[in-house]
Amino acid sequence: MLLASGLWGVTNSLLGGYVTNEAVNNISLRFKLFLLSVFHHGELPVPYTIFPSYFYIQITHTISFLISTLHIGFKKMSDFERLTEPSLRRHMNDDPCVICGTSGHDAYDGACPKLNVPTAMDSPLARIYGPGKANAARQTIVKFRKSKKPRYQDPAEEATTDANVEVLARVQLEDQTQNITEGSAKDATMDAAKDTVKDTVKGTVTEEDVMLNRILRSIGRSTEGLRAVRDITQTDPVETCAPKFVHVPDKDPVGPGNAFQSELALSRAKKAEFPLRKAFAQASSDVLTNHFEVRFKPKTRFFIYEILKIPGGKSKRKAKYIFKAAEEAWGMLRDNKQYYATDHVKTIVAWKNLHETIGYQPVILGDDGTQAGAIWQPKAIADGNERVQLFLKLHHELKLDGLYRYMDARHQESDPEFNFNPIISALNLAITSSMTSSVFQQSSNKFFVKDGYVDLPGKRSLKSLCTIRGYYFTIKPGIQKIFLNVNPATNAFFRPITVGEFLSDDTFSEDERVRLLKTLRLYIEYERLPNKDNQYQINRLNKPHNRVKSVFEMGRKFSDPSMRFLNSTDPKNNIHVEKHLRNVNGNEREPVYYPREYLRILPYQIYKKLLPEELIDNMLKLAAHVPDTSRRLVEVEGMESLGLNPRDGEQPLPGCSQLLINPTMLKIPSAQLRALTISYGSGTPDARPNDKAQWNLGKLKSFSTLLATLARSNLQLDREDTVNIYNNFNHLLSRYNVCSGAKCLSSAFVQGLRGVLYVSIKATIQESIQSMKQGHPRADFVIILLKNKSIPVYSAFKDVVDRYEALQSLCMTKAPNIKRGALIRTSPSTWPTS
Repeated sequence: MLLASGLWGVTNSLLGGYVTNEAVNNISLRFKLFLLSVFHHGELPVPYTIFPSYFYIQITHTISFLISTLHIGFKKMSDFERLTEPSLRRHMNDDPCVICGTSGHDAYDGACPKLNVPTAMDSPLARIYGPGKANAARQTIVKFRKSKKPRYQDPAEEATTDANVEVLARVQLEDQTQNITEGSAKDATMDAAKDTVKDTVKGTVTEEDVMLNRILRSIGRSTEGLRAVRDITQTDPVETCAPKFVHVPDKDPVGPGNAFQSELALSRAKKAEFPLRKAFAQASSDVLTNHFEVRFKPKTRFFIYEILKIPGGKSKRKAKYIFKAAEEAWGMLRDNKQYYATDHVKTIVAWKNLHETIGYQPVILGDDGTQAGAIWQPKAIADGNERVQLFLKLHHELKLDGLYRYMDARHQESDPEFNFNPIISALNLAITSSMTSSVFQQSSNKFFVKDGYVDLPGKRSLKSLCTIRGYYFTIKPGIQKIFLNVNPATNAFFRPITVGEFLSDDTFSEDERVRLLKTLRLYIEYERLPNKDNQYQINRLNKPHNRVKSVFEMGRKFSDPSMRFLNSTDPKNNIHVEKHLRNVNGNEREPVYYPREYLRILPYQIYKKLLPEELIDNMLKLAAHVPDTSRRLVEVEGMESLGLNPRDGEQPLPGCSQLLINPTMLKIPSAQLRALTISYGSGTPDARPNDKAQWNLGKLKSFSTLLATLARSNLQLDREDTVNIYNNFNHLLSRYNVCSGAKCLSSAFVQGLRGVLYVSIKATIQESIQSMKQGHPRADFVIILLKNKSIPVYSAFKDVVDRYEALQSLCMTKAPNIKRGALIRTSPSTWPTS
């Protein structure tokens, strides 16, 4: 609950015009906030002071708790560059333009439509120098241009001088300007040639870029009659809560299994990356595998397109809206949505020839036979006052014949070295077109079920995390067949709770909570009050997509004596909120504060870091399933999420009708190998110490030399237990004639690794091992002894020894090996090692 000190923060972001006592009372009722009213002079209900130009509100000791406020929307000031002349002049060379973010020109050109317009909050200048300095940066650029300061030349790189650029540009101009008379047109072309030469010398621009940039320089700036990006954003739904939970499917009927049938043949390939199998073992049974057979309809073709020149400097979310606006503006996409899939970034995979539906010629011609490489210039779109000109490029048609030659050894031109990865990526994208509304896509080939969440058990105060079950998939080439491989996946996600609830969860440290919060998207739950003078703007700001914000920083706690809200009052002693509409998103100088109880974390945001140790066991329990449940997850829920019914046999994929999928698991023949007879180095065949032994250490060649050495690192073990485990381990090595002659070179006790960050655990272990290696550089084997299992410690240990120190390793724990000081096993309990 936000108390009296929140009055200015709320009004600054919600209200328009003057706020009367009645309005303040309405706010109290509407938002359930206890706000202190402002009465006439001398009628103050609590001890605080009115000043002529600002209010200083002092919170009394009667407040039972302290809360924080949030500033929404920008990076920390330390992340911004200093506004210096070298920095600014360097960025003036940027293309896309550092002022407007549009490709095709830079800040030195006179073509920027926003050169003399107050800087927008989404300008690249705001992201580089901070919103508070963006306008000053633009004004300085204008001064630089008027003073005709030369382009910035980086002294550290061997760039061409202006004189050399002039000469090179003149050479290029001979072909480009033969039909252009002297004057402004030739000057503009000359400038473009200079920029092109510089970029070409640096190796950053292709011939295609040169031609497209020339087109961009020649187009107008008007946005009249163009499809607007805001038309897309205003209709984009925002989900603020999760649907009702649905249990794991454990009783749903599944298909009978799809028996694998193929004609075996020896490959005719003369060479292959791996040795080719000569034959299969004699099958004795069938087993199910999480692969599903895929076929192409006859005469299926796939084409790869790309949208070019999406303005740089845009967020991923904004680039997605620009892409969607282009889809609606271009007839070849708008009228053929059932024939293509897209990543909504730049790539389009179509199973129809879309470029045949374009009624105009390409601006860059492609291959004579296939038109591969051709580029078209469709109608521009409008992003606010900015005209955005995009291009559509046909990359190529997929070589499905090459995929068949790779899969079928019977083919006369069998090609085991064929690169099928581009085809796999394209087909995976086609699969995504069938995802139903009941799932959300996390990555290119991974999706999660919206109602498949479970609260992640942990501390009593844990409110922040849940698990959501999902699936990842990929197309795979097999023996004469194509398969869709689907695997269950479980990830931790942030729950859609309020920021207040999140900040009260002590599962994470206070600093960690703040760091995590800055990575999340939040939703403002309350509405702005009506304003008859600017109701259109209020309605726009109340739309769901305009309520989505990100955290810039935490505000001061209200117990801080320096916590002040500055503003002015009118003669009638009413509160006047200045510049409320201009600053609704806040900036460094005039931040907007929101009460944390009315900010909600949007659902379906993944937790990307390592889980706290106390949550790992519960996470594993939720992620692990018995075989029958795993099958139902994949075959029932997984297939239904792609619009398929596992009980209907082969059927077209709803989103891509050219793909036929049998949505029941593949049944393949299997054979069980006979148990091997083990012969140990001691000459005692099959001398298994007991039925619980896990590892066969016989004839390990990597440990067989007399020079093998041993280093040891212990974590919080009693010395007596350490000696017992170590002696027992030495006894086993001797018994089975493994590591004969090995000796322990060094040991170290490492403490304080429980309950700390993963990076700290890793650094401590690495420091300990490196310290031992300095005195014993020939060490090649390290053992870590733990009092009990710790997944973070084990993970960090394996990361260090495998990736950084290149050591053989073994992890052993006390608990399974020692009981009340007595040795209870003749072979140590270990975790998997390399």
